[in-house]
Amino acid sequence: MTQPDLIFIRRERLNIIVGDKVRGAPDLVIEVLSPSTRANDLGRKLRLYARAGVPFYWVVDPKRRVVRPFTLMGDGYVEGPTLRPGQELSCQLFPGIAIDVATLFA
Repeated sequence: MTQPDLIFIRRERLNIIVGDKVRGAPDLVIEVLSPSTRANDLGRKLRLYARAGVPFYWVVDPKRRVVRPFTLMGDGYVEGPTLRPGQELSCQLFPGIAIDVATLFA
C-alpha cells in the first residue's frame, strides 16, 4: 500500500481511522510532486486512488507552482484545469471556501 503526503477525512467518516490505519478511502488525497515521485504520483498512485474510490486527488507541483485537481467519475479520474498562483482552488468538500493557489507556495 502507499502512504499519501496528506489526506482529509470528513468528520462523519472518522470511524474509518482505526488506530494508526485508515480502513477505507479518504475523501481527499494530496500528493506533493518531487523529481523522484513525479511519475509514480501521476501514474501508479493516480490509478490506485481511483480503484480505492478516493473522490478527490490533488497533485501539487512546487517546481511549476501549479495544482492539478482530479475528481473521481465512475472508475477513473477527470482532471480539472491546472491551477496557478492567482487562481482559486475549491472543492465540493469545502463549500464556500476557495484558496488562492499562490498561498500554497508562499
